[in-house]
Amino acid sequence: QLEEGNIVQLVTNQTSGSLQSLLKKTKVRVTMLAPVHVEGRFWGVLGFDNCANDDQWNGDILQVVKTISSALGHFIRKSEVETSLRENKDQYGTLVGNIKEVVFKADQEGVFRYLNKAWETITGYTLSDCIGRNINDFIHKDDLESVSTTFKKMVKKQQGIPRTEFRLITKKGSVRWLEWTCHVMKDPGGSSHHIYGTMYDLTERKRAELMMMQNNQRLEALIESSPMIITVTDTDGYLTLWNRAAEQIMGWSRGDVLGKPAPDIPEEQYNDHYELLDRVLSGEHMSGIELERKRKDGSTIYLSLTASPLYDSDGRVEQVITFAHDITESRFSKEAIRKSLKEKNVLLSEIHHRVKNNMAVISSLLSLKAQEQSDPAVAEVLTESENRIRSMSMIHEKLYQTDTFAEIEFGRYLQELAAYIENHYTDSGQRINTTVRTDEIYLEITQAVPCGLFVNEILTNGFKHAFPKRSEGNITLSFTLNGEYCELYYKDDGIGMPENMLTDHTGDSLGSHLIHGLSQQLKGKLEMGNDHGAYIRLRFRLI
Repeated sequence: QLEEGNIVQLVTNQTSGSLQSLLKKTKVRVTMLAPVHVEGRFWGVLGFDNCANDDQWNGDILQVVKTISSALGHFIRKSEVETSLRENKDQYGTLVGNIKEVVFKADQEGVFRYLNKAWETITGYTLSDCIGRNINDFIHKDDLESVSTTFKKMVKKQQGIPRTEFRLITKKGSVRWLEWTCHVMKDPGGSSHHIYGTMYDLTERKRAELMMMQNNQRLEALIESSPMIITVTDTDGYLTLWNRAAEQIMGWSRGDVLGKPAPDIPEEQYNDHYELLDRVLSGEHMSGIELERKRKDGSTIYLSLTASPLYDSDGRVEQVITFAHDITESRFSKEAIRKSLKEKNVLLSEIHHRVKNNMAVISSLLSLKAQEQSDPAVAEVLTESENRIRSMSMIHEKLYQTDTFAEIEFGRYLQELAAYIENHYTDSGQRINTTVRTDEIYLEITQAVPCGLFVNEILTNGFKHAFPKRSEGNITLSFTLNGEYCELYYKDDGIGMPENMLTDHTGDSLGSHLIHGLSQQLKGKLEMGNDHGAYIRLRFRLI
């Protein structure tokens, strides 16, 4: 009944149970409860008690009580509104006081009536220095006329202005760029109009824009003055940049090529060209690529090209930039160089022969020193060094036996190296069965030497460490070619490698460091693990 707005009267003698006990205990004979509603919301109860007799209140009294409860509801609502306004005002003041943008109020003459703390941060002036002063006192002289004209126009039309940029002079005399937005609004009383607005500091952005513009100008000058052909191609294969060197060397003007596919690609090389473009668009950087191209007059030109991806602000490749220089003359001179190389073959043969002999001397000296040692550990170190020297000596011996002195058939070399190491450890009492399977693969000396040392280390480690307290075991070594990549695979049925070599890829021995260092020298991918014994896989690209 109270929620529905009705006044309720209760006579104690007419109630029962705990309610009657409570009323009698407090000596209440009759109680009257009047509901208090605040904007239709049941807020609470206004109560009156009669402790003298059992008489109920009559209609006039009830009407007075209704009036009182209604007035009380209005008073409570007013109190809530005032509290909310105070809270909103405090929140607004805190918000405006702490934002980075300047918030201001000015009269129609341009005199500041309010400024927030951001004004102090940007200009260096205190608020007390500026409240009551005209905004024109702070405007840069070159922008003063335009700002004054805009302000007067705004006051005259009683309309706000869109975002406008201007310069302001700080207390220290420096210049800062600001962007402001203003609105004309009536005061709450409606008697006058004031200008309300915000100012945003653009100085850092302006500096960045200026620096970017200067950098673009320098970059454009660099591109145009470069003697190299510089082009930029979008993801669809269309040219977006063609510098002056490209015009002069290739013969096409910019108007001929911009917005079109590259015109210098021979028809039979289209597939290779777009394959290269796709690789760079996928993020790959390519350099030192020699290509055959056609000039506008149909003549052939040979270029050495470097291509790199260009990224947008989201990190996606959006274009490809290429740098190319003419190597036509050097290309034709290579034939002459090849002829002169033939004369040097004799010299190379002698060099490899002498290197092989010198390494044989070093190997013999190490062997003699090892035999003189009473300490087995020292002798073992010397023997390992002897084996390493011998692995390199065998490569020079193989090169000496070739016609070109540039590369050796590495499979045959591996057979001989594995047999040598196996014989060495067989002499020491171990019987390890070594199986070598290889494809016919030719390696240049730059790959043959580190690869030979790598095989020497893994085989030596296998014989030394894979079969402790065992006199027998099996080792398999394979060397295969798959496309442009060589794969060297080692497997034994020993005890496996220790955890530290598998987890942090380190070891205490020189051999362990050599294994990792040589794999990096070959630019290969090294994989090591245990699977019923140890295995090592090295995959590297064939030169």
